[in-house]
Amino acid sequence: MTELHPPNFHGAQDNFIKAISDALTISTEYEPLKNAVFPTIMCYAADFGYKSILKEVKKFGGNLESGDYEGRTPLHIAARKGHIKLIKYLIGEGNNFFKKR
Repeated sequence: MTELHPPNFHGAQDNFIKAISDALTISTEYEPLKNAVFPTIMCYAADFGYKSILKEVKKFGGNLESGDYEGRTPLHIAARKGHIKLIKYLIGEGNNFFKKR
């Protein structure tokens, strides 16, 4: 098997996320697309431990509790991968799952 390595977004992710956000906030008709794209980006970031990407997506209106196509949230994925710093961030900054109980 070939091991896949994620691309290095460090330094470029701010512009990437902002460009997507700007493109999708031109009109409210793009809100469903934003709601589809941002969870995928956030789950990808959680999978590889990119806290900075999660922060950027949240800054531009992403909901950290949103799930991907299988209903997995960034918190689910970070927990599965053992990204402790990300888990703490997600619980503290956005996930109401634990706050409701």
